[in-house]
Amino acid sequence: PAVTEWTLFDKNGNLKVAGSIAEPTISTKIPIAPRNRFHAENCSLHVGGQPSVGELDVVFGSEPADLTAPTITSLRVENGSALHLAIADFNLPQVAVRNLPAEGVRVAWRPHGTESWHDLQAVVLDEEDGSLLTLGHIPAGTILRVDLAAATAAEGYIDLRIEARDDAGNSISWKQSPSILASGSAPPRRRRPATP
Repeated sequence: PAVTEWTLFDKNGNLKVAGSIAEPTISTKIPIAPRNRFHAENCSLHVGGQPSVGELDVVFGSEPADLTAPTITSLRVENGSALHLAIADFNLPQVAVRNLPAEGVRVAWRPHGTESWHDLQAVVLDEEDGSLLTLGHIPAGTILRVDLAAATAAEGYIDLRIEARDDAGNSISWKQSPSILASGSAPPRRRRPATP
């Protein structure tokens, strides 16, 4: 089974606790406090036959009453041309959605194996707010579309990063390296010489 390794750091960057979550168990209780940082990493992903790493970083704000970071509730790539995602800022325990500032969401890409990120424009398509009680399902939150034309014009694998920050200072950064095989062409594989 896939395993996600995680670590929690205090406000000074000192390790508080670490562990792992075996999929699909996601109910692990993690003791958070203001200005803590949480990091999780899953190395069992694959994109186009290439091993891929998913990383999540959460920085908790300084308001003890709101230590709920924005959550990616939906994520899909449409025909390699657009990224559709939804991000919610939940008010727990009611499972209601608070408004997420539009400028609080950033999406970027880079060619796999490089350092420099290139911003992409996220356009808000809709807002699904409310609560589990009023909607009968968990609200999606802010629904966005990101045109991937600039990223997929490149050849080979690309990485994606999604960042979101709420009004209370809680933030997330999700990164998958690589995320997409652009232009449908993988880097050439070296052929083994034929054995007689």
